Amino acid sequence: MRDFFIKQGSTFPELTYSVDPQIFDKYSIDKEYLNYAVGTFSMVKSNGLFMIANNPAEFIINTDPYKISAEGKYVLKYGFKEHETSELGKFLGEFRLDFIHPEYKNNLTLPTYGEINIYVGGSITKTTVIF
Repeated sequence: MRDFFIKQGSTFPELTYSVDPQIFDKYSIDKEYLNYAVGTFSMVKSNGLFMIANNPAEFIINTDPYKISAEGKYVLKYGFKEHETSELGKFLGEFRLDFIHPEYKNNLTLPTYGEINIYVGGSITKTTVIF
């Protein structure tokens, strides 16, 4: 299980999840299908109510050796909106990859075991930006 911390009302840091390349081999997912993968992210409260349901997430296939060493070859990212971090507490999150290749229509939920623990902590700072 993985832990992620963000402050109340914050939009950063982004939640990043490095996908172990071996998971694709384990489930016989051809690397060609990765170019047809669409990522989403969901987060629930401890009582099971959705805070975020299938919002678009970025699925990145890194080719730059420096990014691969820092993030991994395959990365899922989700950027929170301010209202999504307005409530304090512990939440559970997971990513989903839907493969939309004409010959391969499947999905993979990550992490495959457990969830991502998301902790929204209190903040003493509150600002409003007016344009």
